[in-house]
Amino acid sequence: MIEENKYIRSDRFERVIGNVYEKINDNDRKHTDAIYELNSKVDKQTLLQQQTFDSQKKSEKHLEKLNETMSNIGTEMTDIKYKVKTHDDKLQSVQGVINEKQKGNTQIAIAAIGLLVPIIYGAFELAKLMFN
Repeated sequence: MIEENKYIRSDRFERVIGNVYEKINDNDRKHTDAIYELNSKVDKQTLLQQQTFDSQKKSEKHLEKLNETMSNIGTEMTDIKYKVKTHDDKLQSVQGVINEKQKGNTQIAIAAIGLLVPIIYGAFELAKLMFN
């Protein structure tokens, strides 16, 4: 029987071990690069989220101011509505007074005409008697 050589030469052993260490180092380098890249992406995302959060805070403040302004405008519009209604009522009242005065003026004019007609008729009759 042939006896197998269970030993390997040291130069071959060192070369194999060197290859194993080289593969370990390559994998370690790949993992280190991937972790660094992941950390960079996480840092970027954290920064973007912080900026978004700050922007959202500003937007909320603007919305609160806008809500307050719109509420004030609603109150002012209600006030204006009631003022316009009051003015409309006053104008209708004044228009009623004017209409009443116009009716009164018409009655006065009719009465004046009613009085002047007999006076003028009488004057004509008197003039006929005097000049005949």
